[in-house]
This record gives sequence, structure tokens and C-alpha cells, in this order.
Amino acid sequence: MRRDETVSVYLEIADAYTENEKYDKAEKFYKLAMKDKKAYWNAYYHLGRSYALAKKWAQAEEIYTKVLQRDPDNMS
Repeated sequence: MRRDETVSVYLEIADAYTENEKYDKAEKFYKLAMKDKKAYWNAYYHLGRSYALAKKWAQAEEIYTKVLQRDPDNMS
């Protein structure tokens, strides 16, 4: 399996865990996807979302602050 395909699988798995409210498991796969430069910011944003859904407010705030510093016009 190519690296791009592996990263896509990590993101799909993480998203599925998030949908099923298994945020601790999603975190593991988002972090694996973040090891890829191309997927880093996408996975990082979704990691922040999973923290927010898990009510881990401090971690979510830290991530969203960095995302907004990088892209102040981001309305997501």
C-alpha cells in the first residue's frame, strides 16, 4: 500500500471512530495521519474536532487557536 493510501485509511478509520463517539481511538489514527506532511493540517483540524466532541476543551482550544493563526479566514 502506498503512503498516500495508508494516510487515507488512517483518516477514514479516525473519522469512523469519531462518528461512533470513540474519540480516544480516533485520536490515535488522526495522530498517525499527521505524520504525513500533506495530511497534517487536515488531520490536525479533525483531531481538534474530536477533542471538542469529547469535551476536552483545553486540547480543542489549543488546536483551533493554531488553525486560526494559520488561516484566520477559516470559518470551519
